[in-house]
Amino acid sequence: MNAFPYPMPENPLEAVTLALFLGLTAPTEEQSEECAMIAQQIADATLTEEEIDLAKATALAKFHLTEKENN
Repeated sequence: MNAFPYPMPENPLEAVTLALFLGLTAPTEEQSEECAMIAQQIADATLTEEEIDLAKATALAKFHLTEKENN
Protein backbone atom coordinates (compact mmCIF):
# COMPACT_ATOMS: atom_id res chain seq x y z
CA MET A 1 0.00 0.00 0.00
CA ASN A 2 1.25 3.47 -0.92
CA ALA A 3 1.59 5.74 2.14
CA PHE A 4 1.88 8.77 -0.13
CA PRO A 5 -1.49 10.59 0.07
CA TYR A 6 -1.52 11.67 -3.59
CA PRO A 7 -1.61 9.66 -6.81
CA MET A 8 1.86 8.97 -8.16
CA PRO A 9 2.53 11.13 -11.21
CA GLU A 10 2.48 9.25 -14.50
CA ASN A 11 4.24 11.86 -16.63
CA PRO A 12 6.43 14.96 -16.26
CA LEU A 13 3.48 17.37 -16.36
CA GLU A 14 1.84 15.57 -13.44
CA ALA A 15 5.17 15.44 -11.59
CA VAL A 16 5.73 19.19 -11.93
CA THR A 17 2.14 19.93 -10.93
CA LEU A 18 2.47 17.75 -7.84
CA ALA A 19 5.84 19.25 -6.87
CA LEU A 20 4.41 22.76 -7.17
CA PHE A 21 1.34 21.81 -5.13
CA LEU A 22 3.51 20.23 -2.44
CA GLY A 23 5.62 23.38 -2.41
CA LEU A 24 2.53 25.48 -1.81
CA THR A 25 1.44 23.26 1.07
CA ALA A 26 4.83 22.50 2.59
CA PRO A 27 5.06 23.15 6.33
CA THR A 28 8.41 24.93 6.11
CA GLU A 29 10.05 27.39 3.75
CA GLU A 30 12.95 24.96 3.28
CA GLN A 31 10.62 22.18 2.15
CA SER A 32 8.75 24.58 -0.10
CA GLU A 33 11.99 25.66 -1.76
CA GLU A 34 13.04 22.03 -2.23
CA CYS A 35 9.76 21.24 -3.98
CA ALA A 36 10.15 24.29 -6.20
CA MET A 37 13.68 23.22 -7.13
CA ILE A 38 12.48 19.72 -8.05
CA ALA A 39 9.63 21.14 -10.12
CA GLN A 40 12.04 23.47 -11.92
CA GLN A 41 14.48 20.67 -12.72
CA ILE A 42 11.77 18.44 -14.18
CA ALA A 43 10.13 21.31 -16.07
CA ASP A 44 13.39 22.54 -17.59
CA ALA A 45 14.24 19.07 -18.84
CA THR A 46 10.87 18.01 -20.21
CA LEU A 47 8.12 20.64 -20.52
CA THR A 48 7.24 23.46 -22.87
CA GLU A 49 6.45 26.94 -21.53
CA GLU A 50 2.75 26.26 -22.13
CA GLU A 51 2.94 23.03 -20.12
CA ILE A 52 4.76 24.83 -17.31
CA ASP A 53 2.01 27.48 -17.23
CA LEU A 54 -0.61 24.70 -17.12
CA ALA A 55 1.20 22.97 -14.25
CA LYS A 56 1.36 26.23 -12.30
CA ALA A 57 -2.33 26.98 -12.86
CA THR A 58 -3.38 23.45 -11.95
CA ALA A 59 -1.26 23.39 -8.78
CA LEU A 60 -2.66 26.74 -7.69
CA ALA A 61 -6.24 25.64 -8.37
CA LYS A 62 -5.71 22.44 -6.35
CA PHE A 63 -4.19 24.51 -3.55
CA HIS A 64 -7.22 26.81 -3.43
CA LEU A 65 -9.61 23.84 -3.48
CA THR A 66 -7.70 22.19 -0.64
CA GLU A 67 -7.78 25.39 1.41
CA LYS A 68 -11.51 25.76 0.81
CA GLU A 69 -12.15 22.13 1.84
CA ASN A 70 -10.11 22.55 5.02
CA ASN A 71 -11.84 25.73 6.18
